[in-house]
Amino acid sequence: MEIRPTGVKISDIIEIGNRARKYIQETGEKALLIHVGINNVTQLDLNSLVQKLDFNQPTMQNYPGASGLVKLKNSINQYYFGNKTSDNLIHITSGGMNGLYLTLKTLNISTVYTPAFYWGTYRMLSQINRLQHSTYNDFNHLARLAVETDHAAFIINDPGNPLGEKNPDSELLEIINKLDTLGHPIILDVPYRKLFTGETDPFYQRILSFENVIVVESFSKSLGLSGYRTGFVHSVNPLFNREFGKNLLYCSNGVNVVGQEIIHLLLSSEEGKQSARNYQQETVEHICKNIQWLQENGFLANQLYKNTTPTGIYAAVNVSCDILEKHRIFGVPLSFFTLASGFENYARICVSEQHATFTSFFSPLARK
Repeated sequence: MEIRPTGVKISDIIEIGNRARKYIQETGEKALLIHVGINNVTQLDLNSLVQKLDFNQPTMQNYPGASGLVKLKNSINQYYFGNKTSDNLIHITSGGMNGLYLTLKTLNISTVYTPAFYWGTYRMLSQINRLQHSTYNDFNHLARLAVETDHAAFIINDPGNPLGEKNPDSELLEIINKLDTLGHPIILDVPYRKLFTGETDPFYQRILSFENVIVVESFSKSLGLSGYRTGFVHSVNPLFNREFGKNLLYCSNGVNVVGQEIIHLLLSSEEGKQSARNYQQETVEHICKNIQWLQENGFLANQLYKNTTPTGIYAAVNVSCDILEKHRIFGVPLSFFTLASGFENYARICVSEQHATFTSFFSPLARK
């Protein structure tokens, strides 16, 4: 048979994970697995919420509707947008990656611009969709590119992956306004934001006036539900929504109902919201302690955080992966996440770990 090749390779991070598991199996020693972006501080307490679900109700066993359960979309409207948008502008997706793929498939563009340090999947999704991939160094560079470029979409990832950098919201809104005025699609991929800002964050309401903004969200990081593969896409643009809805329909015909029901309870019920708050507060507390410890001990790659703040679940350290692995720490070479050269001896690590565990592995490095 003939096939149509994607032209992309499987992530190198999978190989790092396989090597880590092999090391643990062969040596019987513990290791710090911070090569993947999993919040590993605490678990979200779901047991009491699951007991509220009636698994025999018809809506639990039937098709959920291609764009998602209305009750979940209403909860997202309230939790994210202060009830100032509409449920027909929200599409429930199978996680953020699915939302990104379908967004790129829907847009009539030729080039995707990402930050200079970017999540590798951006490049792979661009390639699968037969799009060119290019990068911008900062928001000033992005503003200049936007004036010179046609048929392009610009991805803003804030806080970012791999650096975990956070731009001031004032600067974020300023560049969004510039891009929107020029008519460029702005893909706002911010799945880590709600982990740090919680339910009172007004940012999502402030972007409702921008016609060309496409919000791609997931609950993998903000609620630690990566296994549920649930997210959403929001846009006020009617043409985008019409075509995105068709792509979503024929891609999945709906997302798992059980996951949607549980997330609805987390966003809407007082018990669920308190469970989310507890999870977010404890996770952020340990993330902040770990970043501060890296700074105080000279490990953080400070030169990469100009005009930004290390905030997210990731951080870049000035230690090579070879040295980290000698201390049973598994990260990812920073060179995997950029087209620039000179970062072979830097690593991306996930800092969403119990602080005591995190420092117990890094402390021997600090003493050398």
